[in-house]
Amino acid sequence: MEILQPNRRHLAAILFGSVLFFSSLCSHGEELSPGKIYVAPHARGHIMKLLGRRFKVLPVSAKTAQRRQLQGNIGGVLLGSKDLKSPPIARLAKDAYAAGLTVAVVGSGSEEAEALRILVGRDVPIVLGEDITGKNKVSLVAIREDAGSECCQIRHQRTHILKSAYKKADHRITDWLKQVFQSWPTSPPETSPEGVQDDLTQMANSILTGTVLTDKEGGVVQVVNQTWAARSFASNLDFYYVQQWVTIANPHMEDKFAHVDKDVAKVSNAIIVPISLYTKPLIVQYAPGTTENATTYSSGVEYTIGGTAGYNKADILSVSASMKISNSTSTTVSPTQIEYSGSPGTGIPEWKYTTKQKDQYLDGDTYIYTQNWIWAVPFDAYTNGETSITYSTRLKGERETVWYSYYEGNEYPHYEVKTIAEGALYTAVPFPFNDTELSAPTVISVDRNSAKPGDVITVTGTNLYLIESVVIGGNPLPAGNYEVVDSDTTIRIVIPANQQKGPNQSIVINTQEGFSNSSVVLSID
Repeated sequence: MEILQPNRRHLAAILFGSVLFFSSLCSHGEELSPGKIYVAPHARGHIMKLLGRRFKVLPVSAKTAQRRQLQGNIGGVLLGSKDLKSPPIARLAKDAYAAGLTVAVVGSGSEEAEALRILVGRDVPIVLGEDITGKNKVSLVAIREDAGSECCQIRHQRTHILKSAYKKADHRITDWLKQVFQSWPTSPPETSPEGVQDDLTQMANSILTGTVLTDKEGGVVQVVNQTWAARSFASNLDFYYVQQWVTIANPHMEDKFAHVDKDVAKVSNAIIVPISLYTKPLIVQYAPGTTENATTYSSGVEYTIGGTAGYNKADILSVSASMKISNSTSTTVSPTQIEYSGSPGTGIPEWKYTTKQKDQYLDGDTYIYTQNWIWAVPFDAYTNGETSITYSTRLKGERETVWYSYYEGNEYPHYEVKTIAEGALYTAVPFPFNDTELSAPTVISVDRNSAKPGDVITVTGTNLYLIESVVIGGNPLPAGNYEVVDSDTTIRIVIPANQQKGPNQSIVINTQEGFSNSSVVLSID
């Protein structure tokens, strides 16, 4: 499997050839009618104009994404980098990819491309070109998992990378985009909304970090961390779930008498601040474990946080009863020995992967490994004044090269171990639930002194979560007349039509932790 993209001077020819190849494999014999593309709020730029020439563009927001259907002539979903962090839009993109449709990000660098890959669950990394550090952005990165039985007979993971889209784009670029987003008659995946309601990975935003390390010979080691955080108020613990991807790629060797015999990836993770010397994080779960000569292995976690739990995400901060941390990834590799050497005493998960080349005459291969773990951190482990934890990922890649000498008709192998690259990645994760403890709400202010039925007012306070009712002047408001709009500090209220008129009507908020003060008042005209 090759990770590196061709030189830029060959890219246009290869893209054009891939379109012809794609068309020949997937021809349906007749032209499809103009399709539709769902476009998220942050997808902007000239690409939008080009797509508008061939498709009907349908705007989709975080609120409408849950109602959007994939049936019909849908060509795919177009995102901006900020849309990758919206759980409703992310779910729509994942469903589209699973159905064989195209999911694309405009204005992408390597970090956005990696976020897209992780979002949809694609195994193969997306490398944008010669500049492996991804400093330059491209106009479009589009990936699709073709529906094999209805298109190409076998399943292909395809990546389309458009380096530039000029304002005077010619007909070929719009035709290229049409091929990229052309839909195939496939059934959307079956979804189970019940299984999503309490899953942290579906509800919460995640922190994505990554780094690429290279050596002078062209070897590459890449690590990407995706981290979710949740707070258990019942057990006084914060949980940090990490899914980590490690990619190791060897250069092609010119010496026909030598080849890479083994690849080794070593990765170690440790929380470094603000944990005190006396309280270590607990490794609640980890995967994979130690395995001999695995060719396919699963790495996943399944853990339930009991009681009331909170997490960092905009206007929904907590759920009752329980919250799940659930995720699993199946990875196919060449025969690989996996060694897990993490220590419960230090709270440091560590892995070593040693992969034998598939064939002694092949080199330049790329290997992708994934591991998962959950840390639990007690509340009293934090240092006063801190607002986040930071953990370090120590990464080292090695390759064992073998060459042969001949003496008196005998063959003698010689081995040499070289470090491909090594370094560290530091990931900062904000405390879950904004470092807030469960307590009774308070109302601090309202944005106006008077209002009339139908008006919208904004109330500012603290601990505005798990709201059971909002009362103005003794009148409980319908649940549809208020919503939390900014973390746990702001509520937007629509004054109901039946609200009684009069001055100095108190605003009281009731949550599962109790009632707020009644000192903030509003006059109803």
